[in-house]
Amino acid sequence: MDFNLVDKFIVYRSFDHKSFLVKYRRIPEKKDDKKSFDKIGLVAFDGNMNQLSSREITMPYTERRMDNLDYQLDNQGNLFMLTKVYHDDSNDDKKRRKDEEANYHIELFTLQSGSDKMITTKIENKDKFINKLWIFDSPKGDLIAGGYFSNGKGKDFEVNCDGVITFKMKANGTVYDQFTYDIPVELINEYESNKTKRKNERKEEKGEGAKFTNLKLKDLEVGDDGSIVLVGEQQYIVVRNNPGMNGSSGSTTVTYYYNDILVTKILPDGKLSWMKKIPKAQSGHKGQGGMSYKYLNTQDSHFLVFLDNVKNINLPVDKTPAHHSDGQGGYLTAVKIADADGTFTKGSILNSRDAGDFNLERMKMDSVVKLNNNTFLVESYKKRGEDVLLKVTLK
Repeated sequence: MDFNLVDKFIVYRSFDHKSFLVKYRRIPEKKDDKKSFDKIGLVAFDGNMNQLSSREITMPYTERRMDNLDYQLDNQGNLFMLTKVYHDDSNDDKKRRKDEEANYHIELFTLQSGSDKMITTKIENKDKFINKLWIFDSPKGDLIAGGYFSNGKGKDFEVNCDGVITFKMKANGTVYDQFTYDIPVELINEYESNKTKRKNERKEEKGEGAKFTNLKLKDLEVGDDGSIVLVGEQQYIVVRNNPGMNGSSGSTTVTYYYNDILVTKILPDGKLSWMKKIPKAQSGHKGQGGMSYKYLNTQDSHFLVFLDNVKNINLPVDKTPAHHSDGQGGYLTAVKIADADGTFTKGSILNSRDAGDFNLERMKMDSVVKLNNNTFLVESYKKRGEDVLLKVTLK
């Protein structure tokens, strides 16, 4: 994974956790990113910290024309890099009016173990604007890429989603089994107000298409059979400038939103198995806090754990979810999704304000630790500087 550390090395581990790669970037010789070519250092180690290789590669495009999407190290030590390559110096997603295509394409850079030569493979996205793309190793050895795309139409198309995209890659850089899956408007309209539904219908009539807005890819799970499960969440920030009174300078309010979840399963042959929308409405003013969710899976089920308003336990599909305010209690909730057909049920685990003899505070989904397929630990603040660990078994 990319730890996104500032002024530190970035570390990627292999699928089998037996080796890892340390990445660094040389200080550019030229300050102008339209003329500067990135020089990337890659040093591989085994589990005993023995150095396996050390290479420095100069990127084939200028900094201005590249936007790295993801990296992956496979079990054989081959490195894969997915990159947006812009056709201009804008470094910004745009649509070319002449042919209605994106102003960039996707390229896969493959650096095989022991080689200093980069293999480049072009991946055609044409009218698809890739919002997010991750690559993962699979049990069969080939890599799998998954993410979201937009059709490039409408306001803020760069962050709004029209569908899911997946493809597979071999160690020699060959790309195959590329598929796209549109998100049906019927699914987008689930758990939405009548006003939002009417807006989506008008977008469909204009050819713009209804969007799953502000969707961020959070989890991608590759099954032993080669099937793929992608989990994304609506995340966005709203900044409000409040005017001052009687000559005062005013203030700024920042609100963080973590809303609905989209879960998609794709079969090994590329067919869409199911796509489900899980309703949720969370907001707070202190960053992520106790919001968002934790994904867990067993052989036949997928679980989403998050803090929710108890009114949403039996929420009808034609109603919007009740709001949950971060830091104001909430019910620790689990959604169980059947792997076979995507049917899901929702249940309450506990009330954070009435957990035995004490209230639970500052419970964060990032602190959830999976013990085995259906058991996890979650840490929470109790009182008087004390924390408590809760062990939960899902059935």
